[in-house]
Amino acid sequence: MRIFGRQIRSSELFMFFFMYLVANYVVIKIQQRRHSVVLRAAEYDTSGHLVDTSQNGPDNSEHQQPGVQNDQPPPAKPIASPVVKGGLAGVDDLDLATDVPPHEETNWVFKDEQGNVVDVQPKGVVDDANNLPPEVNYDDYTESENDDTGKPRLKTILFWNTFFTAPDFRFGFGHQPFLEAKCPVHTCRTTNDRKQVEKADAIVFHGPRIEDFPPVVRRPGQIYVYIQQEPHYSMSSEELPAFQGFFNLTITHRTDSDIQIPYGRVVYDEASIKPKPIHVNPKSRHKTVVWAVSHCSTPSRREWYMKELQKYIDIDVYGACGDMECSKDDYLYCFSKFEKEYRFYVAMENNYCKDYISEKVYRALLYKMVPIVFGGGNYTYGTPPHSVIDIADFQHPRDLAKYLLYLSNNDKAYNKYFAWKTTGYILEHQRKVIMGDAFCRLCEILHDPNYKYKDYRDLKRWWVNGMCDAYTIPRWRKKMKW
Repeated sequence: MRIFGRQIRSSELFMFFFMYLVANYVVIKIQQRRHSVVLRAAEYDTSGHLVDTSQNGPDNSEHQQPGVQNDQPPPAKPIASPVVKGGLAGVDDLDLATDVPPHEETNWVFKDEQGNVVDVQPKGVVDDANNLPPEVNYDDYTESENDDTGKPRLKTILFWNTFFTAPDFRFGFGHQPFLEAKCPVHTCRTTNDRKQVEKADAIVFHGPRIEDFPPVVRRPGQIYVYIQQEPHYSMSSEELPAFQGFFNLTITHRTDSDIQIPYGRVVYDEASIKPKPIHVNPKSRHKTVVWAVSHCSTPSRREWYMKELQKYIDIDVYGACGDMECSKDDYLYCFSKFEKEYRFYVAMENNYCKDYISEKVYRALLYKMVPIVFGGGNYTYGTPPHSVIDIADFQHPRDLAKYLLYLSNNDKAYNKYFAWKTTGYILEHQRKVIMGDAFCRLCEILHDPNYKYKDYRDLKRWWVNGMCDAYTIPRWRKKMKW
């Protein structure tokens, strides 16, 4: 074989390929080691006091084994997960992970990887003690499991990082948000004060922004929660560590998460039924299809479909991928403008991912335009009945174009796409409401002694493998021969 005019022997080619594989293997191992930091914690005797191992010789490894009952709390030790290794775990498997921490702050010692005692400094902390909502009197609650006053115990949920730019995860701090969300079980409080890491019943980590992971101390019984609303394409899958055995709960857009946070949902309420149907004259709008888009090259290759569709119908493209402009920062104005001029709005996803229906679909449904959708979500359950047009229902882009032109000239057929707005269906898309329901559910779970926590042995495998289908449109194009 000749490369760049030089004769390359097969042995040299094989050696180059072998060295390439070795280099990749070394890089992967370095990344895994970086993200799989062993948790370090202080050692305690059976009375809950710190044991000075420097005075008493080597560590005693004969700790209580899973399933063995003991009146004393188990000793804190470096564990990746409070759940026994073995997949799903029932309440009996959690005997080792009790909720009873030592009560004196001096019992908690934070150590770095070399075993040196360090001081954990919070970042952007909201101190609940100085920012209590006026409606809540914290004297009515207790943080102790063994309180004889009969006061309910507030479970503490610690936000370890931020949800995008929101330090309160767009939910709020303290106990008041649980009351405002009308949670069935509201005896919880939230904080982002990392000094309270040893008291927290659950620690919530936003996936794309995880930093300083893992915390230097994890007490037995403490639940780690992984939250991410975007698919894994929003962060590099190569940079996503496996997080082997750390997490016990997931909060994502997927239906198989422990708690789901979709971008929107459909609720039926008979009280919202309106006697007068909505009527829109499609011929009063002089344009057919509008597409506002900023990502011109996507994993799903939706742009390939749109290029073919433009051969059969006029499409105005706004944003970075077109020649028309509307303020990206003022979508209310843009959608109001689109509603007056266009009959259909393109709401195709840039990633074809499991259960993923983004905000662009729900945003379009608020207006009197019919969304044209494409994605891996189930639009039958994720959107109101007969409210969207799915390109997957058409054999070829020209078939979709013919249908759009048919609706443009058929008043009755076009208005069927707005019937849901008056027949009792409500579209909920406010992120605060959806996040409120998620943390209501988390609070309920933390108070449920019989809840069966999971032990995600390889979070990356669960979150990434088989979730998104790249190059979907090219395969469709080959199959449909267009």
